[in-house]
Amino acid sequence: MADHWGHTLYVSPDGSAAFTQIFSEGDVIEFRDRQDRLFIFGSEGIEPSGIWEHDLTSHDTRCVVRPTERPFSFAKTITHSSVVISNGNEEIIGQLWRPTTLPSGRKYPLILTQTPYRWTPYPNMAACAGYYFLAINRKSWEEGIDTWESDVMTAYKELAKDPHIDLSRVFLLGFSAETDPISHLAAERPDLWKGVVMQSPEGLPDVLKTKISTMLIQIGEKDPKARQRIPPYLDESARHGIATRVIIYPNARHTSWSRTTEGAKVEEMADFLSRN
Repeated sequence: MADHWGHTLYVSPDGSAAFTQIFSEGDVIEFRDRQDRLFIFGSEGIEPSGIWEHDLTSHDTRCVVRPTERPFSFAKTITHSSVVISNGNEEIIGQLWRPTTLPSGRKYPLILTQTPYRWTPYPNMAACAGYYFLAINRKSWEEGIDTWESDVMTAYKELAKDPHIDLSRVFLLGFSAETDPISHLAAERPDLWKGVVMQSPEGLPDVLKTKISTMLIQIGEKDPKARQRIPPYLDESARHGIATRVIIYPNARHTSWSRTTEGAKVEEMADFLSRN
């Protein structure tokens, strides 16, 4: 028996014994049970996801297909790797997605964020759309959010050395409380960013201080934290020449989204990226 709680996995061989946690430091994206075994798509730590087999009797876990073998359907299109970046005092760890093929002379836009390492469709989608996508790992939702700005700036300085990056097309991405540091960074370093993507925002960039030219805001119709602020903010950003696209999803709340809505969010973001 197995329960998928969040992004880890708890297993019990016969359903009556105490649950044992596996992949506690990693990420479980999906799993299937086959008699006395589990097959898991995920990662034990910060490495890219692979396919694993877990023996429910012996509790042994082995990697069946490593991500470096690249057997997955998107393997020929994108590359996903873990990266370690030093800010001079300490090292920060992140996940980088990018197009696999990098023709000479071509430059690519970049999306930066700092968030807990968990599977979402956005990095793969962005890389398939021709973007670099770097997400700095955060330990938990609350722990580490105070270093959001410094981590993102460290990542920016490192990736700015990559000749394939188009520094005129750098975007910030954030969810909920992450939009507060996004808004501050957009005002503090207005020369660096072309645009921002915000979902369920708690903070909104000061249109008088930022130089961003485009913005995507995705919010639930029943989100109490920002719903009332959006219409006047949309008018204000338009008056200052910021192309702001606001999408309000019916019946969605601040963090409660249906699968249909989640799919729509991915499609809308893909459309936004293709236009920028």
